[in-house]
Amino acid sequence: MGTADVSPPANAPGLPPYCFNVPSIAELLGISVPSVYRMFYRGDLISRKIGGRTVVLRKDLEAYLDALPAHRGG
Repeated sequence: MGTADVSPPANAPGLPPYCFNVPSIAELLGISVPSVYRMFYRGDLISRKIGGRTVVLRKDLEAYLDALPAHRGG
């Protein structure tokens, strides 16, 4: 899985990535890259810029997923 250039420090092995690039978010959620950009446009998911790269912080992705309604049953 690709992550943005912002990885945990080398002295912190085993930590999950701090942020994800757009293709990684699409892969994680099982959606297309354009769908991720639509989520940004609608304000569903917060994006940030690091230089010219668009990234999503792990905490923002977790908050988005936590806010989704629970699916019950069938």
